[in-house]
Amino acid sequence: MSLTGTDPGLQIERTALAWRRTALSTAALGLLLVRLGFSHDQPLEVAAGAGALLIAAGFAARSIRHRHT
Repeated sequence: MSLTGTDPGLQIERTALAWRRTALSTAALGLLLVRLGFSHDQPLEVAAGAGALLIAAGFAARSIRHRHT
């Protein structure tokens, strides 16, 4: 398969997968920050973790939007 004859649908799929991976890694970071914040009684870490979880939700929504286009 040559580079000039690639399927345009594959680019959309790769983009959606990239958004999904980003959402998963951001959610993992957010959960880790929330857990550490609660166990060490650090409200700033909890807030940062909650923010990361909100960002992960946005990435997940972006992934779903790319999958349906």
